[in-house]
Amino acid sequence: MLFLIVRYLLALAFIPCVGYPLTLWLVGARLGWSQVARWALAWAAGLGVISLEMLSLGLLGQSLTLANVVIPTAAIAGLLWVSYRCRYRANGSTVEPNASRPWNWLDKGLVFIIVFQILFSAVAALYLPLNTADAWGNWGLKGKAFFLEQALTFENLYERHGYYPLLVPLSLTWVYLGLGQINDGLVKAIFTLNLLALVALFYQFMRLAAFKRREALLATAYLTLAGGMLIRHSAVAQADVPLGLFYGLACLSFVAWTQQPEQIRYLAITGLGAGLSVWTKYEGLPHVVILTAVAGLFVALNWRRRQFPLAFQMLSVYILPIAVGLLPWLAFRQLHNLVSDGEHLGMLQVDQLPAVIRTMGLALVDIQRWGILWPVLGLTLLLNWRDLRRKVLFYPSLLLGLNLAFYVVAYLATSHVDLAAQINNTIHRLLLHIAPLTIFVVVLCVRSWFDNQRKFIAVLPPVVEGALRLTDR
Repeated sequence: MLFLIVRYLLALAFIPCVGYPLTLWLVGARLGWSQVARWALAWAAGLGVISLEMLSLGLLGQSLTLANVVIPTAAIAGLLWVSYRCRYRANGSTVEPNASRPWNWLDKGLVFIIVFQILFSAVAALYLPLNTADAWGNWGLKGKAFFLEQALTFENLYERHGYYPLLVPLSLTWVYLGLGQINDGLVKAIFTLNLLALVALFYQFMRLAAFKRREALLATAYLTLAGGMLIRHSAVAQADVPLGLFYGLACLSFVAWTQQPEQIRYLAITGLGAGLSVWTKYEGLPHVVILTAVAGLFVALNWRRRQFPLAFQMLSVYILPIAVGLLPWLAFRQLHNLVSDGEHLGMLQVDQLPAVIRTMGLALVDIQRWGILWPVLGLTLLLNWRDLRRKVLFYPSLLLGLNLAFYVVAYLATSHVDLAAQINNTIHRLLLHIAPLTIFVVVLCVRSWFDNQRKFIAVLPPVVEGALRLTDR
């Protein structure tokens, strides 16, 4: 039993260790990124590296054995780490002392809420074995089949959504390889770790957006508390929370890049999140297309014509990870004839628009699922409608609006007879993909509103004094 636990912990630890050298290249040793956030980013990158290595083995017809996976990925990670250390020594340290104020009881209370929610997710994940949480689909079944066959084979596997990308199933397969056996309970820890990475990265980008510690903790606590959807789905073997992690990483890093366009690292992190998104779930591709369109709009509106060559060079840093996450999977799909069957989609039916808007609207105000998140979003956008033209609000709000519009269009093309049932069964999981971006927009709007009130209050004393002088005359 002890040997099994050791293998299990080593398998989980191997994931961020593989991704950490890539994280060093992305964020370096600069002030502004905590070690927790670096390891969270390393977790996301490690999942991508390991799963793509396993996909490469499938394309080459090689067996999915522990040695075949570990040796190449460890070699790649080692080369990245050595090259970074050589560059780091040549350029010298860029670390600055990070002075922070003491933590008071309110800060500690918010941290306790966040940690409690993550622990609750872990307990729920271990309480619900994989075969129960995944009975309706095949995320976990694929992971088991790949481990038992030691190959990416679909011959003995009942197929549902066979055209879906394989990051989540291959992540499960990796844990099985590390354990040396199938364990429906222990493998579920990977989903709680996805939640932990999401929370850490969300807090980090809140801090990068110049929010104070308490403001960032409040927003992060709300992310874990908003209706319970995030915690509930972080305990089941589905790809919605992982996609929320990767797409949230891409969107928040893109927003950081719009504020500091000279920081190419943010664009590289955006590309990493986007590449992992298209490799996680079928809906990841349209999400990334929307993000790419908004990024192109930002370049067109904010870069001068003579700067376009430099802008396109920078965008190549964004496009390369997407190609790495998408093209091998497209090649594998073509090789195994895993084409999309379009089982849920048909012709666009514009006459269904009122029914779609009504049903989605009712879902967005479902307090049991999302609390008051979406009504608060609408209220804060309404209060800040004049400020939506500002860069800091325009691009994240546009991203959010286009993704919601994508959901509407997708439902207009659904071929299900019971449209309302289809929306109610899927919309809440789809909203998980943009939940981090949604809360980020809400917090930005709240800060903008308070800033406007402070400016208004600051103007009052001179105005009142002038009015009094006029009355004295």
